[in-house]
Amino acid sequence: METTNAKPDDIPSKLRPLMAAFAASPFHVAPEREAEMARLRDKYGIRIQLKADAKDWLFEEFRIFELNRIFIGLRSLERLWAYCYAYTAITTELQKAGGEFSNIENHAEYQLAFNLLDWASQEKLEDREGEWPNTLPDPSHSDGLEHVKAANHFFLMTSGRLLLHEFAHTVLEHHTAQGTPPEILKREEFEADAWADAWMLDKWRDYKTDEKVFVGRCMGIAFAHAPTLIFGIEREAASESHPSPIQRIISFVDQHLPGGNPTDKRLVDLPCAFLLVLAGHLLFTKQKPFEWQPLPPTYKELFTRFEPYFP
Repeated sequence: METTNAKPDDIPSKLRPLMAAFAASPFHVAPEREAEMARLRDKYGIRIQLKADAKDWLFEEFRIFELNRIFIGLRSLERLWAYCYAYTAITTELQKAGGEFSNIENHAEYQLAFNLLDWASQEKLEDREGEWPNTLPDPSHSDGLEHVKAANHFFLMTSGRLLLHEFAHTVLEHHTAQGTPPEILKREEFEADAWADAWMLDKWRDYKTDEKVFVGRCMGIAFAHAPTLIFGIEREAASESHPSPIQRIISFVDQHLPGGNPTDKRLVDLPCAFLLVLAGHLLFTKQKPFEWQPLPPTYKELFTRFEPYFP
């Protein structure tokens, strides 16, 4: 990993224990394709450059002549881990409680999850009240808090998927010129999503045939949609360069998780259920009305109901 003005060990962040694994995450999300990934990395000279002083969300591919870089903001990674912890804790506790808030078992971590989301919602560096508070969970707390180990795992799975998406722009030789028409930029975002998802899912049985491997990778992909949903609900108009978050989710579901019924409780549908919890929580926090009933027969139809809220 290349960094700006610092080495990873010099960066004052509680993510430091995960930085080496983060740099290797595109390999680890699909270990059966490690040799293929190494060849692509070397062919295109793709490198990651961490910017500790990036003020806004930064997760972006950059190409000029033979220089291929993916710029990542340290604050973006901190927020990404916060999302992974918070939504892992919230979803797991709700699942254990059968969806009944009164039956939540681990009230302490359930509340910590919301506190961490509040801290992560400070979008710009200058809005922050300080560094990562010691009173909130971080990756080093795996022995003391129930959901940290799972959060670390999903952080690395999600990071790998996000990096693969940026790799895809380089490998597929997508447009970088200013003035590229919006319809082309949006089409290329769908293509990069599809490339990254296929990289993780096309050969998963070469690693293990246990369905949990497939579901776990789909969960990593689902977590990768969290930032687009979180930022999308605040957007007043459609982006000129990116499709709506819901359209991107529906594209993923159509391709890899078709046919699921929201009234069923199949393991393979867990990523869809997670995304519904995330979208529903965002609407609740923004006090936006939403009609869940009657439930449609497919997840695709249910996700479509969210489109007006995520332009």
